[in-house]
Amino acid sequence: MKKILLLTLLTYFSILGAYAQSLELYTKDGVKLNNGDTIVSVSTDATADLVVGMNVTNSGTSTLNVLAKKTELDIVSGSENYFCWVSCYLPNIFVSPSPFTIAVNDTIKIFSGDYSSNGNVGTSYIRYTFFSQKNVNDSIAFIVKFIARC
Repeated sequence: MKKILLLTLLTYFSILGAYAQSLELYTKDGVKLNNGDTIVSVSTDATADLVVGMNVTNSGTSTLNVLAKKTELDIVSGSENYFCWVSCYLPNIFVSPSPFTIAVNDTIKIFSGDYSSNGNVGTSYIRYTFFSQKNVNDSIAFIVKFIARC
């Protein structure tokens, strides 16, 4: 009976370890975000570009090759958006083609999500996800609510 319980516990903790989250997100001001948090970026000039920066930390136990992905959840017609991770990508690129290597306990300060309303007033929602190239389940995401007003 003890062997079965021990085997069950080992299996349980192995599964938990396989899905451990190694990535953390911090705003440029050092505020830690939880997975799925939403932040708001507002402009009262509908012609101004909005830029949200984010720091990504590897809190795991091994070096990670990390990719970034954007998901357009709800977009104002006529607006454009792109993101920068290793390089800045055209609006039609949704997953960074190249990973950025992040060492254990290192924080990378190279990400930005850029939004141009092109004069179109309204609110757009974009999710940005960072994930390990080797394990897509090792990921963290945040949502930006971009608001362009007159």
